[in-house]
Amino acid sequence: MRGTQHRLAVAITDAHFMEAKNISDTDVLADIAVNHGFEREEARSIARDPEQHRRVEQEAAQAVASGIRSVPHFVFGGRIAINGGRSEDEIAAAIRKAAAVAPFANALG
Repeated sequence: MRGTQHRLAVAITDAHFMEAKNISDTDVLADIAVNHGFEREEARSIARDPEQHRRVEQEAAQAVASGIRSVPHFVFGGRIAINGGRSEDEIAAAIRKAAAVAPFANALG
């Protein structure tokens, strides 16, 4: 929303881990969201919306069913998955491996 999803996610993560803020508090989330283009009441409404909560729970369940057990988790070429904090070399190797598999997979499709 508003092209700030990544920055907002980083701000929420920083608030939790670096500033020890309670990010389950809708007022705390609203304070953070205001700095990323949201109106305060709009942010509070989203944070309290039961449908949003259901959607997040559903996406989390789908991730677990897909084998995702940690963050970050990357899937390259729909086949090569790595999780956890990895070095740049490990990520680059996974991308190269996925790229090498891709032409074969495309020929089958």
